Amino acid sequence: MSEERVFLQAIREDPEDDSVRLIYADWLEEQGHAARAELIRVQCTLAGMLAGDPRRVALEDHFPIGSWPTASASSANTPTSCPR
Repeated sequence: MSEERVFLQAIREDPEDDSVRLIYADWLEEQGHAARAELIRVQCTLAGMLAGDPRRVALEDHFPIGSWPTASASSANTPTSCPR
């Protein structure tokens, strides 16, 4: 099983645990996928914030949803967004 599949399986098995997602994001960055890594980190950060948090507004302004990178065919089933 590839490293990426191991990460994805761990994320599926415990979707509430952001630590696996964040480790996966680090790994993605090391593999040259900085945009996907940053997206995962932002999603996890946003998932833990209240709606009125001023940092949330700043993140949403800086990373508008429409500007997020789209998944490639090989990562279309990647559970990257944090479930909270």
